[in-house]
Amino acid sequence: MMPNDSSVKGKGWKSFRVSVKQVERETGLNFLSNIPPPVQQVIESKVDSQ
Repeated sequence: MMPNDSSVKGKGWKSFRVSVKQVERETGLNFLSNIPPPVQQVIESKVDSQ
């Protein structure tokens, strides 16, 4: 995750990509709570690689 400060200057945004699950762990939020758990787990575990 990208910090909200100037330490990211010059770093490519791709190095800050994380899974939805990691964002949820760090924020305490649950983004996909209305999706069935098996599907939710698959979606939340992915990290964009392109």
